[in-house]
Amino acid sequence: MTPHPNSLNNLIRFEKGKSGNPAGKPKGTSITARLKVIVEKDEGAVADALVKAAIKAALKGDFRFWQEILNRVDGKLPDAIQHSGEMNVITQKIVLDKPPPGWKGSA
Repeated sequence: MTPHPNSLNNLIRFEKGKSGNPAGKPKGTSITARLKVIVEKDEGAVADALVKAAIKAALKGDFRFWQEILNRVDGKLPDAIQHSGEMNVITQKIVLDKPPPGWKGSA
């Protein structure tokens, strides 16, 4: 019988230190990487402009910027889960006529 083509025995490991996708996307091409390059240029001028724009938006009443500024300055508050009322715990007892196949517990 021939092994299935998707068998684990057919897996080929990549050589240590070599990429499995050498022609893949080059490093530093993501939007985040590009934003970091732009924001870090000009000795912080771009970052200062972004901060000023965020403050202006917050002062105009944009809650998203207000919230982001507070989170950055004071630290994000943990999400609180509140519960009022009762908690009912439901338990269920299962009775089997015989143990399931392969059972290794006490009968």
